[in-house]
Amino acid sequence: MQTHAQFIALSATIGFISSVSGFAQSKSPAPKTEPKPMNVLFLVSDDMRADLGVYGHPTARTPNIDKLATQGVMFERAYCQYPLSCPSRTSLLTGRRPTTTGVYTNLEWFGATYPDWVSLPKYFRQNGYATLRTGKIFHDSIDDTEAWTEGGTERIYNDPVNSMPPSYTSPESFYVVRPA
Repeated sequence: MQTHAQFIALSATIGFISSVSGFAQSKSPAPKTEPKPMNVLFLVSDDMRADLGVYGHPTARTPNIDKLATQGVMFERAYCQYPLSCPSRTSLLTGRRPTTTGVYTNLEWFGATYPDWVSLPKYFRQNGYATLRTGKIFHDSIDDTEAWTEGGTERIYNDPVNSMPPSYTSPESFYVVRPA
């Protein structure tokens, strides 16, 4: 039976041999390589609910999305931040609650009130990622235009006086008035 002192000496010897053998094997340090950025695919689907096969819907036939869900991260406990799409998406993509963003309708753009806030797609773009958009994310006329490398729509406001759009846009401002 080994004594405590013998165990400590044996442990120290094994540790020394391990470090010497490791030193002898690596004659030169390994070259430092820059880590590759992760591939990120973030899909947002509006007004679909969880009517997918992967969520157990009895009649949905969604084999491609189901396969994608098994290979990535699937959220099984998602909640709506607000009962309208633009406030909820603004909350999701800025990381702030609707009570903080002040966006309560589908006619508001968070950047009008908080121009320094960076949305998730804009953050990715600023860090060298390609950010592509098709369909609506922030609604067409109040899109986070600078967030996309491809796709998206230009923010449109019928307010030639102000360079910054209002945080609330009335329905009338979406229509461009042309002379007769």
